[in-house]
Amino acid sequence: MRACTAVVIELSYNRSFPDKYSAEIVMLSKQDWREEVRTAYEGCRRRLIDPDAIRRDEDSIDWESLASVLKDKEKVSYNKMIAVYGGVFHEAFAKAYVNSNDFES
Repeated sequence: MRACTAVVIELSYNRSFPDKYSAEIVMLSKQDWREEVRTAYEGCRRRLIDPDAIRRDEDSIDWESLASVLKDKEKVSYNKMIAVYGGVFHEAFAKAYVNSNDFES
């Protein structure tokens, strides 16, 4: 499953109010979004701890390889992060990972 920033919209004609439109927008709560970020981060972090899980050289992470070994829920969250934040997620993750206890130089 890939994340997408597009939304599905249903339009229908309302004969009782022909000049008015209505909409219902459902937004994620801050807590739900934080959980998505946490799931993506933790999934990536766990895969980086396992040296056999992904290919990487001394200076960079192979994000395509990393994404391919994520579990389903982690992969969905990761794809949402990439859809919303793009490469900024990679930069923020790398910075947080280097500052964590898991990073060994």
